[in-house]
Order: sequence, then C-alpha cells, then structure tokens
Amino acid sequence: MDCYENWEYFISNIDVVPVKLDGEKLIHMVSELSRTQAERESLGRAAAKGDKIALASFLNAYVPMIVGIMKRYSPRIDYNRDILINCIEKVREKVADTLYTDNLEYNTSHYVDWMVKNEVTHYIASQEKNQEKHPDNKNQDEPKCETIDALIEKISTSISDKNQVERIENLLQACRNEREIQLLAFRFGVEDGIPKTLQETADKFGISRERVRQIENMAIRRSESHAAHRRKRKILLDF
Repeated sequence: MDCYENWEYFISNIDVVPVKLDGEKLIHMVSELSRTQAERESLGRAAAKGDKIALASFLNAYVPMIVGIMKRYSPRIDYNRDILINCIEKVREKVADTLYTDNLEYNTSHYVDWMVKNEVTHYIASQEKNQEKHPDNKNQDEPKCETIDALIEKISTSISDKNQVERIENLLQACRNEREIQLLAFRFGVEDGIPKTLQETADKFGISRERVRQIENMAIRRSESHAAHRRKRKILLDF
C-alpha cells in the first residue's frame, strides 16, 4: 500500500516513511483534512466540551495549513518528514494547553503560521551551521552507520550486563533503516558506553523528544514481536 494513500495510514506508519517526502502526494493526501474557518471553530467548541472525535478532526484540520506553509520553503529544504512531525506535535501540545480558552481557532491558526516558519528557520540555520563546521561532510555530526555486529562489539566492551547488551542488540536488529540504527545507537551509548537522554538525542538528530520516544517505542514493540515469534518457532522445532 502506498504510504500516501490516506492520512491515518501515513501517520501510523511514519517510522517507514522516507525523510524526504513527495510534495505532490503529500499535498493531495492532506487536502482531504481541510476545513473552513467556521468548521474549525465549530470543531474547537465541540472539542472543548470533551468530544474526542471533534478534537481529532480539529487537530487534523491544521495539517494542510502546516503543509501549505512548508511549501513556501520547499525549493530550499524540500518536504522534510521530521519538520512535519515536529510541527504536528507542537500544535497538539499547544491545543492541549489552550483547549478551554476563548478564540481557540484564532489562536491556533496564528500559532501554526508562526511555529512552522520558526521550525523551518531553525532547521535551515542548523543545516548551514553544520556545513560551516564540516564543509566536506554535511552529515559529520551524525554517528557513522556501522554494521549491527560492529556496534554490538563496541557496546559489549563498555557494558558488563549481558542482558542489557542483548536488549540493545535486539532493538538495533528491529530497526527498519540506517537512520533508526544511528539514532538508537547514540541513544544507548554504543560509541562511548554512556546512554543519552531523549533531549540529547533529539538535539543530535534535529527532531523532537516525542519523535525519539516514538522511534524507540516502535523498535521495542518490533523487538518484542520478533522475540515472541522466535519462542513460538523454537517450541515448534522442539516438538
């Protein structure tokens, strides 16, 4: 199934969506979430009264607005998945803090306009800073991707707890792409044996704390699923 088939599928499978998004497909997909100002105001009032379905629709109604503002910067930064997710998370946090205040739709719309510009500006500034520091290697700040065996060999020398080493190995093997491997290897201190905080990892990879948490939790779930599958297979083989 195409990850751009619909918004719910896109979000629920965000860990396998490419970092560089297809702008045309993204715009077409989120267009179905668009609402008029009057509709957003109505959804906001219903959400403030505790209607969870209205709240979800209210939040989703700002996704096309986020994408529309990102489009202005697309010639320079393309459509970046992590910027999109960061913006969506910040809108959710903002609405959670202001759900029961007056002028919710007005405040949210103005916040979205400011926040997306701020996120994009911050991203551009960080990219330019990295290029100034390492003109011959734009990705110098990110850990180099190594094989899982090489990473496990490193962590085995700095962590004596075999159970912890095995847990990290299983998590790395559950990763779906090189970036996830890099991120979790950094998070668990594969290079230096010192685990990093969510914020340190978020700052290193230019994403939010919540996005780091999501990637880690999805790897944990896949790891547990793989472990359960291996146990069932062993039982069948031993039968």
